[in-house]
Amino acid sequence: MPVALLALATLLVLNVLLGPLGSGVIQWRVSVIGLNQTYGADGAALVLVVPTALAAAWLWHLRARLAAPLALGVGLATLYYAIASALGPDYIRYDGNNERFFLILLVLIVLSGRPGVDSTGHTPAISGVVARRKPRHCPDSRRRGHWACLDQAVGGYRDRRITDRC
Repeated sequence: MPVALLALATLLVLNVLLGPLGSGVIQWRVSVIGLNQTYGADGAALVLVVPTALAAAWLWHLRARLAAPLALGVGLATLYYAIASALGPDYIRYDGNNERFFLILLVLIVLSGRPGVDSTGHTPAISGVVARRKPRHCPDSRRRGHWACLDQAVGGYRDRRITDRC
């Protein structure tokens, strides 16, 4: 997971530095207003998302509880940024060359799913729902079999609590 977060941060910095906020190698096929939005999105990615990704990678390495929510936020922000950058330009009306750098956006989209999926099992608000699922092995002295486990899992949903038997 820290490797995915570091890769996201690196690719975001690369995309920003190649874009109009950096060296201008990527020329987006957008209007002047769209270019201003690109400046804002690139600035927000560089100032907010990249440091958060680096902090989340470090905290994940230290096994801190704050790492999972930060990683989820980084994954969602990167997914939004990459999809908006890929689908936002008007490829017919305006001149530019941003389609040559589509591979960077594609890798950002694919990699942004990793922190989102990995962090859901570690986030306390989400892991409470995961813990209420049917347990794999449920030893119960009064009832035997999978139906007892299913009954206890449904009871956990019904009572909004987790039974201690499983």
